[in-house]
Amino acid sequence: MKVLDPGPAAAAGARHHQLASGLPGGGLALSCAKLVEDGARVMLLLAPGLFRLDVRPSEDTLQVMTRSLREGARWGTSPEAATDYGRKADETPEPARADFTFFAEVDEQAVLARVMLLSTIAVTIFGRTAPDLVPATVKDRVYFAFPTVPADVSAAGAAEYSGLLERNKLSATHAAAQASAIAAAKILVHAMELCGKDLTRERLVTTLEGLYEYDTGLMPKITFGPNRRIGALGAYIVTMDPEKKLFPASVEWVSVE
Repeated sequence: MKVLDPGPAAAAGARHHQLASGLPGGGLALSCAKLVEDGARVMLLLAPGLFRLDVRPSEDTLQVMTRSLREGARWGTSPEAATDYGRKADETPEPARADFTFFAEVDEQAVLARVMLLSTIAVTIFGRTAPDLVPATVKDRVYFAFPTVPADVSAAGAAEYSGLLERNKLSATHAAAQASAIAAAKILVHAMELCGKDLTRERLVTTLEGLYEYDTGLMPKITFGPNRRIGALGAYIVTMDPEKKLFPASVEWVSVE
């Protein structure tokens, strides 16, 4: 079995909602998203013959458990990994995160896996140091998926967001999560206004299902339907150029419709 073949990884992780795909020029990309009850330990990523990564949420923390599935393989942590715990707020303006690396020798070739784990509210990943997270030697084999990019934010949307923070004396540490929450609230309010005084649960659902390319000013335009419960079916695939310190170096919207 070739450990970088996406087939076995997809089959092994299918029941856990894991997706696996090959990368141009070789390599394996794994992704997984799931709801986890507080205190429950679940497998998040599984690369057969390489490693397994489990997580356990507990209140406002996330416990991470790594297991090597290959003799001689080793895990490490980046010295730049940051955490909000144990530091004052003014000392750590970036979101809490853990940066893990995995290294193994496979068929006389080195395999390096990098896993970024962020707190559930810290969606604004990477920030200023983004280009430093990817070695130049693998820049053409590393891709990131984002639900939104700065180009989605209109002037009106940016003004509304900034005004809300200023009026409520909020920090912009978790900008992506805050923007997502504002956009969700705008969608709900818009649908309720369309319903008028005859608002009911059924009428609200029907109205939401009729939304087409609704612009929140903060993210891609939203479309719902009777058989569509995801407002923006797709993601931005982003690359990074650590040599030129560019992030993003390129952006492409990939639709799943």
